[in-house]
Amino acid sequence: MSRLTIYYGQIWQGKPTLLSEFPLLDAVRDAESVNRYKHDWLLGNLSVDEDRHLITGKLGYPETERRTQEDYDPLTNEFVAQTVEVPDAASAAFALNYESGAIAFEGTDRIGARGFVNHFVALLKTVDETYKGRLIRIATEYKEFLAEVDKVTRVSFDVRPTNPRDRNIFKPLDVGMKASNASRQRTVLESDEGLIVPPPASRDETTDNPAIMGIEMVEEGYGKGFKIDAERNGRDYRFDSEQGGGLLRDEIEGAPDDPERRTAALVDHLENKHLDDEGADARVSETDNPSDEDGQGRADVPDEDEQGED
Repeated sequence: MSRLTIYYGQIWQGKPTLLSEFPLLDAVRDAESVNRYKHDWLLGNLSVDEDRHLITGKLGYPETERRTQEDYDPLTNEFVAQTVEVPDAASAAFALNYESGAIAFEGTDRIGARGFVNHFVALLKTVDETYKGRLIRIATEYKEFLAEVDKVTRVSFDVRPTNPRDRNIFKPLDVGMKASNASRQRTVLESDEGLIVPPPASRDETTDNPAIMGIEMVEEGYGKGFKIDAERNGRDYRFDSEQGGGLLRDEIEGAPDDPERRTAALVDHLENKHLDDEGADARVSETDNPSDEDGQGRADVPDEDEQGED
């Protein structure tokens, strides 16, 4: 048993074709491998449920890791080092409604949310260059996110001193960094009962709240990013300033390890979300100009140790 993290997105064709009843289904079936960020990405394990207009499968890349291991050679009576190749592929399961374009997929430690959508659309573009995609978010601004959640459990931020300007809202943090000659500060604040994170009306206000100081310092451009972990209706959500906001997701603790049962969970959650309620005109693609992320497109999860990141 393990945890299953489910993210949601939308895939659509920029210029609908009349040559096929379900062009998205055809594109998934016909997609060719693409090389992106030093990996050959492809789709596999495809299975179609025509009654429900669903196709399930996996997105990933094959990989071989070279390892050096010590062995004993009885002919020479010596211990020797040998290089061996070990399979080390990475994949993430998905469930796609090929009629509406709604997709649910598994978030893993090697294939993150943004990376998944960008790689998936890149594969579809081998069939039709007009395909686009986006992640489903509950908020794009942190103040909007805070208004949507019930409780904030964790805030982390990575900031640097201002040069030379500061604002009242984060001045104590900035002054403290400069007084200690710090070039960078990384902070994690946690509370099981819930952190108090009141958004300011203006950066000209003053505050003693370190979470607000760090968030607003990043918002002003003096830092790498911040993350807000929160709960809403018993579910975990994260706002990640580097990932573009608060992603809609579900966390299933104690999920089965069996691949078929995990895929079945993706299907159930996708059909319960009704993501196809939004009209196509309201969709904004985030795959037209993908960020220069690493090949895995890794996304953070709430229980990561921030102190271990670069």
